Amino acid sequence: MVGLRGISHLLALWAHFYSQTTAVRATVTYVHLGGILLGGGLAIAADVAALRLSPETVPDWTRELDRLAAVHRWVVGGLALTFASGTLLLLAEVDTFATSIVFWIKMALVALLLGNGYARLRCEIALRRGGVARWGWFRRASIASLALWLLIVLAAPLDHLTSRGSRAMTPAFTVRVPVHVYLLQLRVLAAWWCLGSSRLEPQVLLPYLAARLPRFSHVV
Repeated sequence: MVGLRGISHLLALWAHFYSQTTAVRATVTYVHLGGILLGGGLAIAADVAALRLSPETVPDWTRELDRLAAVHRWVVGGLALTFASGTLLLLAEVDTFATSIVFWIKMALVALLLGNGYARLRCEIALRRGGVARWGWFRRASIASLALWLLIVLAAPLDHLTSRGSRAMTPAFTVRVPVHVYLLQLRVLAAWWCLGSSRLEPQVLLPYLAARLPRFSHVV
């Protein structure tokens, strides 16, 4: 319990710091979107180049595979930045993202992207070992990677905009009541708190505490 309370306290501190500091919000959002653009941009360029690659048209296709494989570390770096900054965004606005349909769609796309990336990596290994029959699977994995990256690049800013919109549209109401009604409600809540019973509803105390209070013309 102590550990959970400590974690909840840290999350609350981070959420407060994030919401109150414009520079932190801008930096985290910039790193998140920048990581997606870095990894996605290089991956999309590599996918397009992979679709042009073929044993019939490119004699030295093994060297081309090595060149495409060198892009992987940059893509992984972009994904690492995206995951790190995305975790900070999630921890700062858990309630917002937990109910965001766009967020969960983006997470599903990322999971598919990781699975497809692993499948494509296995195809590249098989091609280097002479498995020319894997060219079809390699092309399919490249097409899937291209489509998934385009969808993720679209979903990332859309998720950010929808989360900001949901916070901006949160309604706030101000209720103005006469002073004697306000004081009566305070007496009811005080009596309910002193009794210390959660089974007793505050409304039950209203008939017994509805003593005449001085009426004022002001409202609060």
